[in-house]
Amino acid sequence: MMAKGMKSVAPKWYPAMGNNDYFPNYNVSLEPGSPWQEYVASLYAREGVLSGEQLRTFAAGGFYAASPRPGLKLIVLNTVAWSQKVLDWGGAPKRHVHHHKDASEASLYQGPDAPLPGSDTSGWHWDEDVASKKIFVSCDARPADPFGQLSWARTELEAARNAGERVIVAGHVPPGNKVGDNNFCKKHLDDFQRLTQDFAEIIEVQLYGDHSNDEFRMVWTEEPQPRAVSAVLVSAGVTPRKHCNPSWRMFEVSKDHQVSDFTQYFLRLADTDIELNLDRRWKKLHRSGRVTDLCRASACAPVQLLPTADP
Repeated sequence: MMAKGMKSVAPKWYPAMGNNDYFPNYNVSLEPGSPWQEYVASLYAREGVLSGEQLRTFAAGGFYAASPRPGLKLIVLNTVAWSQKVLDWGGAPKRHVHHHKDASEASLYQGPDAPLPGSDTSGWHWDEDVASKKIFVSCDARPADPFGQLSWARTELEAARNAGERVIVAGHVPPGNKVGDNNFCKKHLDDFQRLTQDFAEIIEVQLYGDHSNDEFRMVWTEEPQPRAVSAVLVSAGVTPRKHCNPSWRMFEVSKDHQVSDFTQYFLRLADTDIELNLDRRWKKLHRSGRVTDLCRASACAPVQLLPTADP
């Protein structure tokens, strides 16, 4: 699985729940400790990616905190749970899918992503249906704080402030809109924006994906006068969906934990061959040039993207 492959190039890495990490897509249980969430957690436990308190909160709701190095805290949020696209699996019409015998019963499946030996699978249901029409859970019908995630994040941020730590906030679905529609339910967006405003002085930067675009956004406050207080960087993905080339970012972080710059890399699929010889194909698209100005809560400014022809 991907976790095993990632460890060969990045011994320590920090996963975030994406909408496609649920099956079907966006089929998120808004109750803590769902069988699927615990299953995904067991995969990361198997590979030694998450353990202890990180594994406990990830199994409960897909979020956790980490300390990549002294003075720096990483808060990984499950922002999929705040999305307007959370699927109402119970209310959606379904169609039956026929599977091969080896995948027709959970007890027969022994693949690399099978549950850990001894895991409690009593709550599992081996579903062979898919939604034929998407119906979403109404924002008004959802818990005010799914999994208690926002309350937990506030506690983590308060602890970071008291400890004099800088914080990076990360997730998959970013705040703001996508093709004209808000990603988050309004109540979740408002709550998260207040959280960001309350701790803007210690949040170094926010990192997200999902959109298959290379973009940045800002979180604003209106008082005492309108100003940007937090930078939201959205990166394109390594999966070539929606007519885009695979892409990834490398960030530069100073000794005092300030994100000083990042470089965007991309792979032009037209330059690859059938054997996908990728080693020398990745190219630099641009450097940010001014991330420090972008991320400082006291002086947020638009980022200047600097194209580069470096190999």
